[in-house]
Amino acid sequence: MDAEQFLSECEGRIRLVYEAQHQGRGKPEDKARVEGFVHAGVVMKLVSREQIQALVEKVHLEVFDETRQARDARLERLNTLRATDPDKYFDEPAINRRR
Repeated sequence: MDAEQFLSECEGRIRLVYEAQHQGRGKPEDKARVEGFVHAGVVMKLVSREQIQALVEKVHLEVFDETRQARDARLERLNTLRATDPDKYFDEPAINRRR
């Protein structure tokens, strides 16, 4: 397997994990498997961490329609709101509360 094939395989595996998360059926063990696969590629020097990071950002944006940073900030705000003021949390439209 060459670097291009490996990156393509990584993209497919990352996409499956993100799509499962987006549909609310993500499993930690699936994410761990992908992380292990990607780590093996980095160790074998098929890809660099920078290439993987760019790929993760690209796939995340395509699946969730927002950057990882924006999604993390949105979810953190919602979690804080849920813990401190549940009424305001549920005042948020359900589409905005999606994971």
